[in-house]
Amino acid sequence: MFLLAHTGLTLGAAWVIDRVFSGRAADAGVLVQEKGSYIFTAYPQPETSRQSNVDYRLILLGSVLPDIIDKPIELFFPQLGLGTGRGIAHTLAFAVLLLAVGWFLYRRVRPGFLYMALASTGHLVLDRMWQMPKILLWPLYGFGFPVVGEPGLAQIPVWWHMLLTDAWVYVPEMIGGLILLFFLVRLCRCGGMGEFVRVGKVC
Repeated sequence: MFLLAHTGLTLGAAWVIDRVFSGRAADAGVLVQEKGSYIFTAYPQPETSRQSNVDYRLILLGSVLPDIIDKPIELFFPQLGLGTGRGIAHTLAFAVLLLAVGWFLYRRVRPGFLYMALASTGHLVLDRMWQMPKILLWPLYGFGFPVVGEPGLAQIPVWWHMLLTDAWVYVPEMIGGLILLFFLVRLCRCGGMGEFVRVGKVC
């Protein structure tokens, strides 16, 4: 997948999950005893109680982080022989390392890195990396990466051809683009663009 699919689909999934869990937290309550019986009393729910603490800027960054690392290596250092534009950052080892660091920081009330790590792991799912076990399970099959296709800048026409002809590529791109457009319109209508830029909040 390319830029629009990764960013749009990941952002949309994160937003839906966040809305579900923040809504459940806001609807929380407590059992209290009143005149010999227990009744459910909801906590006071100010409008801000449903606001998320997720930094969606980090979600967007994580959604393309493996490509930010591997694609330039393939384009400008073809002698390393990645071939597919998928290397170290598309491995399970890299994902586990990011998740471990993210969890370590999350336990210290810094959740942003964990969100980025989860989005980066989602990138591997969208790329269907299970179909490339020699990359996904690196270094189980050796420390080298398989060479597929043309090296270096010669990959660009190949990627462009896939974007125009492969439904597995252009359909997710269109869906991702529509999701991004939805969020752009939403931010403009609620006046939240500045807050998104500053702190990564989505209204």
